[in-house]
Amino acid sequence: MPQLALTHYNNPFGEQNFRINLIKGQIAKEMVRALLENAGYKIYAFGYESLLSQLRYDVKNRKAVPLNDSNNRLRSTPDLLGYDDESRQTYFIEVKFSSATSSRKARLYIRNLLWYQKYWHDSVIVTVIPTDNIFYAQRIESLKLDHIAEQKTHIFDLERDFLPMQKMFSKVQTSEIQSFSSILKKFEMIPDIATSNLPSEVED
Repeated sequence: MPQLALTHYNNPFGEQNFRINLIKGQIAKEMVRALLENAGYKIYAFGYESLLSQLRYDVKNRKAVPLNDSNNRLRSTPDLLGYDDESRQTYFIEVKFSSATSSRKARLYIRNLLWYQKYWHDSVIVTVIPTDNIFYAQRIESLKLDHIAEQKTHIFDLERDFLPMQKMFSKVQTSEIQSFSSILKKFEMIPDIATSNLPSEVED
């Protein structure tokens, strides 16, 4: 596995697409939050963007805070913290969005996934796409990434590599998932650009 280090994010797609990706990512995160809350899970904002604004600024400023494992773990905090009262199970949830036109070809950043495998190995990656089952989930430790670790992005087959979200979060109903379809259909005209919710790109 390549050595992971944070660098400032140099957006290769242009400022406009970068802003579009941020908006899509935020909408996807709120949809996952609403879906799980409606199903009866307790969901809390947990991500880097939600924690202690001054600490966030300090960690982002390398001169103020050194890059060590503790700070890198904080910097890559998953988006949501979920809890199921019945099973007493806790979930760390990172949400990704892809404009894939099929669940067989969802593009994600490999280095971001490697980052979560290293610092949040017990987290769940939820990938949102505007088609098929819409929401797919997989435990980050279950994704086999070593053979593609040198790639910048990879096209995943969500039907093979992930699970329909209701298979991992059993309280979620398929009918509830489909209620988000009309919202996500509006994303289909936007070019497929893999999005990153990390504050900086992860590079080796």
